[in-house]
Amino acid sequence: MSDKPLLEFQMQKLIRDKIPDLFSSDEVLFKTEILDEACYRKELKEKLKEETFEILNTSTKEELKEELADLLEVIESIIKAEGLSWEEVKQIQKKKRESKGGFDSRLLAHCVQIKEGNKEASYFKKRDLSMEHDCLFCKFLRDDSKIEVVGRFKHCFVMKDRYPVAKGHILIIPYVHYENWFEAKPEVQHEIIEILNVMKKKWDKVYAPDGYNIGANAGRAAGQTVMHLHVHLIPRYKGDMEDPRGGVRGVIPEKQKYG
Repeated sequence: MSDKPLLEFQMQKLIRDKIPDLFSSDEVLFKTEILDEACYRKELKEKLKEETFEILNTSTKEELKEELADLLEVIESIIKAEGLSWEEVKQIQKKKRESKGGFDSRLLAHCVQIKEGNKEASYFKKRDLSMEHDCLFCKFLRDDSKIEVVGRFKHCFVMKDRYPVAKGHILIIPYVHYENWFEAKPEVQHEIIEILNVMKKKWDKVYAPDGYNIGANAGRAAGQTVMHLHVHLIPRYKGDMEDPRGGVRGVIPEKQKYG
């Protein structure tokens, strides 16, 4: 083995079977383990989320084809791991398409109005109760005509801040009305972190900032004015303020500087 020092990069992710062989040399060494069934299924589902977010971050058709191929590989592996078959899944897909249609019409539902007492209301009741009628962000969910939405995900949507402190300033907001970060379910918190990574990669290409601030206010004493969880991603640029040292410490201005 070479006497050069080894650089270690953390991965903690499922990789394709032949990846270690493709990098086989005395200068590249993968440390791996073979997962048991339960861990394997869990990691496949994490891989599914990873590939989905990669698709959201593509910018060309070639990149999209590559990421779709990866996504299909993960889906196929999940089907095998769960003891299912493509035929079973395709059959259910066909039935759903026949009964409910596909997405070819490009319909985006903003809301649904149902007369009180109609039994169909129970289907939407849970989603409706998750909103507060006097909350600004819940109002945006019911009518987004006054905001610029830049992304929609399973648990959250992303909008440009209406009073940006920098070019590219965005808010990540859950659909469900959680008052702050600490009230949100773990799956919502995890998705917000994933969205931060996705939007950072996208904004690197669009705005090419020199840094970022990430922040969420929890409680009025911390400066929260809209009591619906929202996380800020603020691109930063050289020269946008005289002395940025201390960053988020500036929430208490006299404490921003060290010493």
